[in-house]
Amino acid sequence: MHPKYPILASVGNDETLKLWDIRKKVNMVNKSLGMKSSCLGFSPDGAYLAVGMNSGFVLILDSHIKKLNYGTFAEEFLDPSLDVICSPKESKSAAINLKFSTSGEFLVVAYNNLSEDSPLYE
Repeated sequence: MHPKYPILASVGNDETLKLWDIRKKVNMVNKSLGMKSSCLGFSPDGAYLAVGMNSGFVLILDSHIKKLNYGTFAEEFLDPSLDVICSPKESKSAAINLKFSTSGEFLVVAYNNLSEDSPLYE
C-alpha cells in the first residue's frame, strides 16, 4: 500500500508491476519488469518503490504520485513514471522480503540463501 494514497502495488510471476486505485477499483499502471518478482515496498514518503526480483536484483523505482484535487469523492492521480533509479544485485538467490527504514534512507533486503542441504531448509 502507498503510505499516503489509496494505491496498491502488486507484482508476481507474470513479470508485471501493477498499480491499482483501490477506491475506483481500477488498474492505473502496468509496467513490464522483464523478470519474475517476489516482493515490493514503498518508501515511507511514497517517493520510491523497491521491487525484489527472483534473480537477486532489487529495482528502485521513482514512484512520485501526484494527486489532482476535484473534491474528496473525485480524487484523481497522475500516473507515476516508475523509472528505474538503480538496480543492485547483491545475491544469486531470490529477494524474499524488503523494508525501508522509517526515515527512508536505508533499505534492507532478505534473500532466500538456503539450499536443500541446509538443516533449516523446509
